[in-house]
Formats: sequence, C-alpha cells, structure tokens
Amino acid sequence: MAASSVAIVLWSASTWRSRQLGRGLGIYGCIFGPVTLLALFSGRLNLDAHGFGIVIFGQAVWFIVAGTLLWRHVNHVADAGM
Repeated sequence: MAASSVAIVLWSASTWRSRQLGRGLGIYGCIFGPVTLLALFSGRLNLDAHGFGIVIFGQAVWFIVAGTLLWRHVNHVADAGM
C-alpha cells in the first residue's frame, strides 16, 4: 500500500507538472498519497477490511480516472495525426 501510494504521488506530480492529463488528477494524487502514507505510518489506519477498502477505493478512483484520461489523450493524438 505504501509503494502504490508513493507511485501515485510521483505520477500525480508528473501529471500536474506537464498539464497534459489535467490538473485535477495531479492534485487528487498529490493529496491522497501523502494522506494515506501519513495515516498508515502514524498507526491511525487499521489494515482491516474497512481501512484497506477505503485506501483501495481511493486508489482505484485515481487509476480509473488516469486510465480514462490517458485513453482520451491517445485517441486525441491519433485523430490529430490523421
């Protein structure tokens, strides 16, 4: 969970900086990742079904939005090249 949160933060920082996929995705990841890490390492996040489920749901939202934006971006670039 910690490694995937770090990965989301790094990808979000890159997305926010490049502005190709939207700033909202970058902002969401740059907030959600550190909050998850802080809750995990401070002991406030229990890794039971509820705590783990909340984190997985938050990460799934990020992955689905990122995938959708990447798919639209690739299709837009492909359409522009034709």
